[in-house]
Order: sequence, then C-alpha cells, then structure tokens
Amino acid sequence: MRRSRGGRAESQGHREPRRYTAQEPLSVTLLTDFGARDGYVGAMKGVIVSCCPAAAIHDLTHEIPAGDIREGAFVLAAAAVHFPPGTIHVAVVDPGVGTDRRPLVVMAGGSYFVGPDNGLLSLAVAAVREASPEHPETVIRVLDRPAAFAREVSATFHGRDVFAPVAGSLAAGADVADLGTVAGSTRRTSPSTVTSPPGTRTGRAAT
Repeated sequence: MRRSRGGRAESQGHREPRRYTAQEPLSVTLLTDFGARDGYVGAMKGVIVSCCPAAAIHDLTHEIPAGDIREGAFVLAAAAVHFPPGTIHVAVVDPGVGTDRRPLVVMAGGSYFVGPDNGLLSLAVAAVREASPEHPETVIRVLDRPAAFAREVSATFHGRDVFAPVAGSLAAGADVADLGTVAGSTRRTSPSTVTSPPGTRTGRAAT
C-alpha cells in the first residue's frame, strides 16, 4: 500500500441533526490524500454504496499532499460550508493510522464529520457551525463499536474499514448514538501566527 495512509444522545442538550427521508439521497463527501491513481478511493466508495446504494458521493479532493493535515483541514472547511445540513463528510489524512489516535464522528451544523482525531475535522466543524446557526449543537463521538466497522480492520486502511462503513451506515439511517461514545473534545487545527506569502495558508495542530 502506498502509505499508512451509540441509543440517544446522553443529554437533552445533544439534539441529533435532522433526518432525511428515504426519498432523499444523502450526500457523502470524500477528502483524502490517497491520490487518484490507485484504487483506495474506489474501495471506500464501494463500501459506502454497499451500505447505502442511494448515497450520493461527492469527491472534494484526493490530492491533499501526503500526511498534510493542516492543508486537508483548510480544504475541508472551505468546501463543507457549501453543502446542506445532513451531509456526511468523510476526511482521511491520517499519518497516525495504526496508532492510538481516535476515530471520530462529529455532529455539527446539522451535518456529520467522520475521520481521525488529528485536527483534520476541526476547522470544518467550526465553519459549518457558524454557517448554520439554527444547528448550534456539537456532539463528538469516539467510534468504538466494532460492529459498525468492516469484519476485518486493516491497521493501515481505516478509510475503507472504519470511516467508510460508518459513513455508509449513517447514510442508511443508522442512529449515530449506536456508533460511538460521547467524548469531550478533539484535537484542533488553528491558524498559525507564522507569516506566509500572499495567497498561502498555514495552520498548526494543537491539543
């Protein structure tokens, strides 16, 4: 391989994003650093549509530089605000795959963000909350229910074996509370104070 590449909400304050009817195909977006040459993205799409054949899958980009979490975070945030509430955003820029970094689903702005807890999701979560004030709640869940994953989980391909099955299950109407346990916080990416040339973007991962 080219690179290492949960019931109701626990309190009444944790309202779930609105549910779509079966007649409304749910949008699933994909952002990765896998590139377009190999079959990794195709494998993820296959898993998603196997769970939910009606899912509408949109590629944001698969050309994030390998392991560049901050670039992935900026691109995800820039795109996610243009999708409607209910969208499931899957992001995989995951140099820590195979370590003890947590897999997450975050509900924010009425949408779902599925990916690793390494700062990749944080800017998009903040952006959609600001863009969707009618959905002010943010609920973070650690994906810790193996029944929601592939039968065999590769140590280096959580995009296919963890994140894609979770996204497909959500698109098919699974209760997000059945997929993971509520957590208190995530790692975040924030704008850096380092001066950059005009038109460039930088960021840093922070705990």
